[in-house]
Amino acid sequence: MVPAQGTQARRDLLATALGGGGARLGVLNSMNVEVLANKLEVVTLGMQGLLNPLNSSLAILGMGSGSCQGCCPPGNK
Repeated sequence: MVPAQGTQARRDLLATALGGGGARLGVLNSMNVEVLANKLEVVTLGMQGLLNPLNSSLAILGMGSGSCQGCCPPGNK
C-alpha cells in the first residue's frame, strides 16, 4: 500500500500545479480579450472619422444621401 500512497501524493501535487497553471492562463486570456476589445474600439472610432468626409464629398457631388447605389455598376453590389 505504500507505493499507492506515493503515487496518490504525486497525482495530487500534479493536479494542484495544473489547476493553478490553468487559472493563471485564464486570467491572462481575459486580459488579452480586454486589450483586443479596447484596440478594436479605437480602430472603429477612427473609421467613423473617415466616413464623415466621404459622405460629405458624395453629397457635394450630388449623390444624394451619400450611398454608392448610383455610382456603381449593377453587378458590383
